[in-house]
Amino acid sequence: MTFQPEIWPPQWPEIRQAAMELFESGDWGRYKSLCQEKLRLQIAALTGSEFVRLCGSGSSAIEICLRAAGVGPGDEVVVAAFDYPGNFRAIEAVGAVPVLVDVEPSGLSIDTAKLLAHRDELDAAKIKAVIVSHLFGRAAPVESLRRWCDEQSRDERKCTLIEDACQVPGMTIGAKAAGSVGDLGAISFGGSKPLTAGNGGAVVTSDRRLWARIGALLDRPSDSQPLSTLQAATLLPQLARLSDCNRLRNATVQFLQTEVIAGLSSWTWLSQSDSHVSATHYKVAWQCGSLEQRDRIVAAARDFRLPIGAAFRSMGKSSERRCRKPMSLERSNDLGATAFVLDHSALLIDQERHAELGDALKKLFECTS
Repeated sequence: MTFQPEIWPPQWPEIRQAAMELFESGDWGRYKSLCQEKLRLQIAALTGSEFVRLCGSGSSAIEICLRAAGVGPGDEVVVAAFDYPGNFRAIEAVGAVPVLVDVEPSGLSIDTAKLLAHRDELDAAKIKAVIVSHLFGRAAPVESLRRWCDEQSRDERKCTLIEDACQVPGMTIGAKAAGSVGDLGAISFGGSKPLTAGNGGAVVTSDRRLWARIGALLDRPSDSQPLSTLQAATLLPQLARLSDCNRLRNATVQFLQTEVIAGLSSWTWLSQSDSHVSATHYKVAWQCGSLEQRDRIVAAARDFRLPIGAAFRSMGKSSERRCRKPMSLERSNDLGATAFVLDHSALLIDQERHAELGDALKKLFECTS
């Protein structure tokens, strides 16, 4: 049997209608329209942030965050070795040095306990920022990292927490929205994301000083990192449906957790959520026993039409000329070799199709174990 995921990017009539209205009005070719302002206000409401800057991509948003934080040559930025590789490269792009740290023993994000255990190997005088990502439906330990950053700040030198919320629009952690716990947050509207315009992103903050720096960086005097009117128009209908889409994805994940993953005995489920988290699942992740097995799983998934791929590679393999490694990166390197992910297009299904997805995953497991 084969499985048919939902079409993504979505082909909803309201997206087509929004685009056609721009063509008819001529706003599609203008620098700015009401669409951008509506989008900015809705992202502010979604994230609980006072200020929102639309930009060209999630990767650009991370670099803008670094520059707004004053990160530059001679500075260091803490980042997980197992993370979106673009975050490592954004640090390099501003002339700073990535300081690679390991992820939690059973998690997917920075291990705060290891930061504390290796305080002597970390140079607080050089660390200017921390980038932390919410990955595969798991919330990063942002509150503990918030405290760690505050403890590293000295006099006029602040350690800025940058929250990569590119995968998780609509996620809440306790009473706070993902992206709002850090000093700065990054959001992506990339082609496969839960909110998509092909490209695009946003920076969110409630810090007026950082907001002013972002304006100084990007306004020259026209916007040097714009999100187009047409992109903004196609995102607005998706925001209107985001809660409903997240409910569908979460219901599918709940089904997998209660009815399927126990039967996938040699695959370790990585996307479990804490009780205080309302998750957004861009992808869900498992870990298998070896690189060779992961390659078999990814290849065989095509036969079942399951949208499965390898997770991020570990940046722990990077040359020490490019970064610092003050601790063992064993967990990150292991995940980089053995983790794989299922795309949210397979999760965005009605309850009536849950068994179909479960059966396809079980058959994939049987033929690759």
